[in-house]
Amino acid sequence: MTCSPHNVPYAVWRHAVFSDIFLPRSQIQTPRRRQARRLFSAARALRNRADNKKTPGFSEKENSLSPQHEGLPNTRPSASLPQSPLVALAETHRSGKKLYKDKGTKADHDRLRNNPWAVALASPTRHCSRTGMRMPTEFLTDMGLIRRVTASDEETTTTATTKSKNDSSLWWMPVNLLKEEIKSSVHPNQANSNIFASNGKPRVVRMVTRALAYDRFPEYVGRTGKHLLVKTKSIIPAMWKGDNHNPKSSRVDFSQLVWRDDMASFVFKHMLKGVIKALQETCRYEKIKQDSADIWRELPLSDMTVSALNESLRGVDMNDMATGGVIILGDLAAPSEKNSRDAFKSAFTSTFPDYITIPQTGTMAPVYDLSMVLSRPDLEALRQSHSRFNQRALFFRPDGPKSTEAMLALWRLKGYVMHDVEFMAEKADDTAAVHGPGKESKKTLS
Repeated sequence: MTCSPHNVPYAVWRHAVFSDIFLPRSQIQTPRRRQARRLFSAARALRNRADNKKTPGFSEKENSLSPQHEGLPNTRPSASLPQSPLVALAETHRSGKKLYKDKGTKADHDRLRNNPWAVALASPTRHCSRTGMRMPTEFLTDMGLIRRVTASDEETTTTATTKSKNDSSLWWMPVNLLKEEIKSSVHPNQANSNIFASNGKPRVVRMVTRALAYDRFPEYVGRTGKHLLVKTKSIIPAMWKGDNHNPKSSRVDFSQLVWRDDMASFVFKHMLKGVIKALQETCRYEKIKQDSADIWRELPLSDMTVSALNESLRGVDMNDMATGGVIILGDLAAPSEKNSRDAFKSAFTSTFPDYITIPQTGTMAPVYDLSMVLSRPDLEALRQSHSRFNQRALFFRPDGPKSTEAMLALWRLKGYVMHDVEFMAEKADDTAAVHGPGKESKKTLS
């Protein structure tokens, strides 16, 4: 490669240019003709040197005549200049292939699939119609409109909603918690499905799974009509009102939608049913896997205290304990006498902490105190499914899809009441003070 203006080799030209950069200012001001003559002389000297190298004995003569600079480093002048990152990248990746991260193995994927916290955070994010937040769908409840509810639900409906009930009323219901109830409707001649559908899928609005959000919703939006129905038009998407492809939606009076006054406890009751069913499914799944299943560890508690729980956790030997949790079932001799209505209030009065530190890993694990929320029939049904539920406490670590879903069901139940203990307890005290002992409000927590 040569420099076209002077026919000088590029190496010589570059050396001369960089030498001028580091020369004193007084020496830089030289005539162009002298610079050109100097470059030409340097080029001729290099050519003569190349020709002389072909003659024998030139190297020895040059070494004897050339002065020896022992203190000077044998480096090129351009080596002191900063190099481009692209040059360094080209030197390290001469093959030209892009380096990718190592792909995860099957063990890595299985470990993530069995981690309920990773599964929850990996669920798609959706918009909460109540708070306006976007969060994973595992922390949201699907609320849909259905024509009818089950017979037991109709009997427990409060007076305000019972007066307004008719065959054409649409009810707000947690449809993801009532899948079996909706399928096995007590009114087969009535359409018990969501009339707002898109491509065959029922449309729903999503609300954060928090007891306070459901309990304070009527106070937030207000009431209307002679039956004081809760005004729920604020959470109805605009596409529901202007759906020209669904003629049924045009006949809906959105001001007559029924919102249960006891929605907070109603959702809690069905979440509790889902927890019991998920735990029973886990036991059935364990029987299928037989010896390969490693899900439970019994915690022999000397008494129902936090110190006894910490002591029993030290004896647990299990892999991936950071993805597990503690289930408190209480004493077998004294099962809970609370019915399903009292369970919602009792969920705020547990003596165990929300989290406990696992000594083996140093991580925090949730504590699910089911002894405060399970009624006697529910506890008996759970203990009949497997003998391990006769223990006071269990350490539960998911080891498959069924057990992971059970852990998520427990976590949703705990998250429903865990963050609102102070507010819900204050409201329960205020309700008891206003109505006195033995009286209940039409809008109770249960």
